[in-house]
Amino acid sequence: MSYSIIGIIAIMVHLIINRDMLWHYSDYTDVPSYKEYREYILGMLFFCVADVLWGFLNDLRLVVPLYVVTVLYFITMMAGFCCGRDMSPPIWRATVTACSGASSL
Repeated sequence: MSYSIIGIIAIMVHLIINRDMLWHYSDYTDVPSYKEYREYILGMLFFCVADVLWGFLNDLRLVVPLYVVTVLYFITMMAGFCCGRDMSPPIWRATVTACSGASSL
């Protein structure tokens, strides 16, 4: 339980700090960078929720649900790395550009 407290505090702080971006999103839809920031915040909240779940499941010694949460955590991390649009790491963009034969800008 004590492991999950930090994740719970992080979720509460981010919900307070980013309340405009999460609940009043229609005010910011014209600016593309706000959309990317909102996606980043939602992704970060997913990781915090997974971390909190991991702490609770670990304390309860529930191995199978713990494994499922861990797998989802790392699949999401991989999807963010591989499928990120312009925020993907430079080495990833260079590799994809080289393998696809497209010219880099």
